[in-house]
Amino acid sequence: MQGEVAAINETTSGVFEGLITLTNPTQSWVAKWQRLNGYVAGVYAVKVVGYVSRPCDVHREAFSPN
Repeated sequence: MQGEVAAINETTSGVFEGLITLTNPTQSWVAKWQRLNGYVAGVYAVKVVGYVSRPCDVHREAFSPN
């Protein structure tokens, strides 16, 4: 989604609670506890308030290791 401003604005929210920073998801006890061990390194919100305004495959794009 890099460079797709409209898609980013439609699928993100500024209203969230808590953050988890994963630097090494395969070794992190937090990733295991939160069931994030398949995710790529990054910063994730714990709880997000809002909805996606259009159907899309955001989860696959956001968490793919490419």
